[in-house]
Amino acid sequence: MHTHDASGIIHIEATDQNAAYTLGQFFALWRATHGTVTINGVSHPVSYTGDELLGRRADSTHTIRLMVDGKQSNEGPRLVLTRLDYCAAKDNTPPCSPTAVGDPFPASITRQYGTGHTIVLEYATTPAQ
Repeated sequence: MHTHDASGIIHIEATDQNAAYTLGQFFALWRATHGTVTINGVSHPVSYTGDELLGRRADSTHTIRLMVDGKQSNEGPRLVLTRLDYCAAKDNTPPCSPTAVGDPFPASITRQYGTGHTIVLEYATTPAQ
């Protein structure tokens, strides 16, 4: 499980096509590899537990929301990423190459396969009741 650049595209390359890799596992690998991430010049610990995102905790005035393809999800770190895969297990043509190189979504590939799924994690102020 890895990324190639700052695009946010997660690549999962595994020999076991039945394995279920989660968003929480991705964050655990990211944390083990880098530990922190810098956003707008501020360093944050790499963390996501459902109640904490990058060192910020949900509380009475803040929420952490997971959106998958524009719809709110309650799966949190248990979100199974392999369920969102759009490549066949034996497909070895771009963008589903065993080891992706270069831009994973040139225009011709985007037209053919689409851009995949969108996962958004949001730390926001809770609206006043």
